[in-house]
Amino acid sequence: MESDISIYQLRKIVIEVAELEQIRDTEKQEFREKMLDIDKRLTDIRNKCPHPLTKYYPDASGNNDSTTECLICGKTAKHLTD
Repeated sequence: MESDISIYQLRKIVIEVAELEQIRDTEKQEFREKMLDIDKRLTDIRNKCPHPLTKYYPDASGNNDSTTECLICGKTAKHLTD
């Protein structure tokens, strides 16, 4: 199949695609790093919370998978300590 597009135009497309892929990869990495920082900060805050207001969620199947959620910080665990 022949095309009216020149080699120059094809090379230009290849270069632009490579540049955009590099930008995308950089943005993805920066996003991951930001999310890790946010997750660490959330964990720090949740570990400092005394969990004064909680809600218990029993395991509907009767197994040992019941959880308790702090209604202040959102931490969920099998047992939240005071």
